[in-house]
Amino acid sequence: SCTAAGSVRAETGDYAGGLVGWGAGTVRDCWARALLYGGKYVGGAAGQGDNLTGCRTWTHIDAASEYAGAVAGWATGTVEGNLYAGDAPAGVDGVSLAGQSDPVEPAALLAMEGAPESFGDLTVTFMGPEGVLEERAVAFGGALGGLPPVDNDGVRYWKWDEPESDSVYYSLTVTGKYYAPGTTLSTSEDPPLFLAEGVFYEGQSLSAVAWTPPEIQGEVLSAWTLLVNDYDQPLTVRMRTAEDAEVYVPGPGGQLSRVASRMDGQYLVFTLANGGSFALVRREGRTAVSPWIWGGGAGAAGLALWGILAHRKKRKAAQMLAE
Repeated sequence: SCTAAGSVRAETGDYAGGLVGWGAGTVRDCWARALLYGGKYVGGAAGQGDNLTGCRTWTHIDAASEYAGAVAGWATGTVEGNLYAGDAPAGVDGVSLAGQSDPVEPAALLAMEGAPESFGDLTVTFMGPEGVLEERAVAFGGALGGLPPVDNDGVRYWKWDEPESDSVYYSLTVTGKYYAPGTTLSTSEDPPLFLAEGVFYEGQSLSAVAWTPPEIQGEVLSAWTLLVNDYDQPLTVRMRTAEDAEVYVPGPGGQLSRVASRMDGQYLVFTLANGGSFALVRREGRTAVSPWIWGGGAGAAGLALWGILAHRKKRKAAQMLAE
């Protein structure tokens, strides 16, 4: 006539049971609703038992390697008149024999005479920023369901701690906290081709898709459409480029018009409507110049100047000797 409701973990690995981990006696007319973790010998009433009679179990086994069952992982004596519900392996060591261990529906188990009140719904408590936000009754093994919404605190957003599972096997409290939003999103290249600055929340990302612009005078180097999902503000865009170029966007009539931009290190910076398209057009009268060419030119100029100075010093020394 014992009752157990909760979770059991075999710390040494084996023999986890809702009532008995390992027993050489009799477990009779007992009720067990258990979430079990173990290696070998894991069972709703007993991990390993001897005589098991008239027991009622509602069992979920989260981990077991062998000898696992809704009533017992293994039994060496008399097994009779036991009933079980839940999704654990059948009866004793996965075998259910009529009259020994028979399956029933959870609702039928709960309706039986003597069913403990503790076998009813479990309670899930959601702790919000100001205390208990919601309490939710969930059946053993039932779905947690959606997480309740919490309003932003200014620009900060609330994030619930991730539950271990969407199925509930014991009463639990779900907590969370406010997080500051991010200020930069990037595309996936290393280093990224695009950065977008704004106020961004979890789940938002920056995508860049190639775009075909209308005809324009000048050389179009590339054209893109940039989008941040679930965002309705303009983007401050940084595009990594070595080109001397200008940014053009479609106007009301579909024609491209130039917008202000500036270089900041390796990135061209400009403002773009979220979901907007732009074309990168080579600046008129300019050609792309590799920094290696600039470096080589500077080196050549330095060598030429050194040669001129050396020649002058040599000629001056000859004049002094002649005098």
